Amino acid sequence: MGILDQQAEERIRAAMARGEFAHLPGEGLPLAFEDERLVPAEVRMVHHVLRNAGCLPPQILAMKEATEVADQAARIADGRVRDNALGRLNLLLTSLAAQGQRHMAETVLAQYRQKLLVKLSR
Repeated sequence: MGILDQQAEERIRAAMARGEFAHLPGEGLPLAFEDERLVPAEVRMVHHVLRNAGCLPPQILAMKEATEVADQAARIADGRVRDNALGRLNLLLTSLAAQGQRHMAETVLAQYRQKLLVKLSR
């Protein structure tokens, strides 16, 4: 650690000891880092507006839906109902893979397998 880093750390510790960071907005919450330095400025603004509006890209919505369906399928005991849920899950995963999001589909499938294994081990 360089001398400037050490001085900064010492000043931060001293300020914390004096209570200068107490009761600030967001205290105790994780910092939300959004590193978009490589994203063009006009696209950054669009991302910011959409994020504030609560909008998500279609791929993220599809992954969330697939995760929810996988959770449901892992909990269902009735064979026919589970088969319907698995059919829906297969459709969502195939859609994600067709959109070039194969890694997302594989992540959801791995989570489903893990939950199913936990259920079967009981």
